[in-house]
Amino acid sequence: MRNEESNIKASPRSSKTIEIITGNTQKLLQLELKLIASAKSKVELLFSSAKAFRMQQKVGIIHSMRDTLIKNGVHFRILIPKTDEYNEEMENINGIDVRYFNYNSNLRNKILIVDREQSLVMTIKEEEYQLNVFETGEERAEQQHQQTIGSSTYSNNKSTVLSYAVMFEALWNETKVSDPLRESHRKLEVANEQLESRYKTQKDLLRIAAHELRTPMHTILGFAEMLHMEPERGKEYATPILRNAELLGRLSQDILDIEKIESHTLKLNKEKFNLTKTILSVVQDINSSLMRIDQRRKINVHGVADDNDDVVIEADKTRIIQVISNILNNAIKFTKNDDEITISIEMKEKEVMISVKDTGPGIDSNTLPKLLSRCALTPSSKAEGSGLGLFISKSIVESHGGKIWAENNADGRGSTFSFSLPINDVNRDRLKY
Repeated sequence: MRNEESNIKASPRSSKTIEIITGNTQKLLQLELKLIASAKSKVELLFSSAKAFRMQQKVGIIHSMRDTLIKNGVHFRILIPKTDEYNEEMENINGIDVRYFNYNSNLRNKILIVDREQSLVMTIKEEEYQLNVFETGEERAEQQHQQTIGSSTYSNNKSTVLSYAVMFEALWNETKVSDPLRESHRKLEVANEQLESRYKTQKDLLRIAAHELRTPMHTILGFAEMLHMEPERGKEYATPILRNAELLGRLSQDILDIEKIESHTLKLNKEKFNLTKTILSVVQDINSSLMRIDQRRKINVHGVADDNDDVVIEADKTRIIQVISNILNNAIKFTKNDDEITISIEMKEKEVMISVKDTGPGIDSNTLPKLLSRCALTPSSKAEGSGLGLFISKSIVESHGGKIWAENNADGRGSTFSFSLPINDVNRDRLKY
């Protein structure tokens, strides 16, 4: 074994040599270039980091590899740690096979193996790369190369070279297995995140359901007990029982709909129907219910009248009725007896727009951005709803290819909920009745 300070050259392959090289990085670079140029069949390179690879590009090693590839038809294989720092340029070296392995901070050597007969192992000073990696220019690159290369060992001893070759081959083959494993792991992580999200949604729904169902159930039980004690007042007590039973039914259906939305199993049964008459029918039903409670309350209708041309669309009629009812009931919930609620319909070039405007308190600026999202699903208080109906409405409208939005009115009084549905030439036909 010899320690070379300055006289560095590739040893003849016939003599078995191990040389420890220090101090003369310029001649070490020349030795590396000569070894690559002398290759007959195979060159293998393992880099300790992506930075070390880039430094080799700057000092001409990669260019030398290309020249050897062209002249001798040598097969090149390169291993680089896969970190956030690697770039596409490393993957686009024609004729050079590049693979990536999991980064190991303990790896501080660059290994060059030529024809499985010669090896050159260089110690890399990573801390110097940290200081100088952003410098540019050929002279500066050579200076950095000198600063970042530590002691190096050249060998053409068969057992020594083969030990490095075995290590390289094991790491090379590991990448064949690790790439699909990493992809499988990534898919599992995505699936796990989806399951966690689904689990959280289920918990939220159960919490909301328990809270929302409690009030109508208690009301029904309370009036049922009073009805049992005072049967002569049956008509008086039956009204709130029926009203809350209907509310229970709606809440149960809402919860089932949320589950379908989250599991992507909400199906649409589309048919052609008269949107104008459907809106009038929904408004009439709600007005009848309001009149039983308070004769002063009534929903006004603009742009939708019996003598107007009717608008025919193709959609899931039951679901569109659900959307209209949800938005109207939401407006009723947040308005007082003397407030106005107006529903209007407007035909546009490629869509029909339905709007519900009220003169209530409007929507809080902090609530407005998330009003129609799943984030808004919370157990309701006296001042706020659970958000179930609006979230379901958004999903139904979007599944039809439409849009839904809310905004506060320009005059500062109340808010307007609107949704649009796409129409084609056939659906734009207006039928006379």
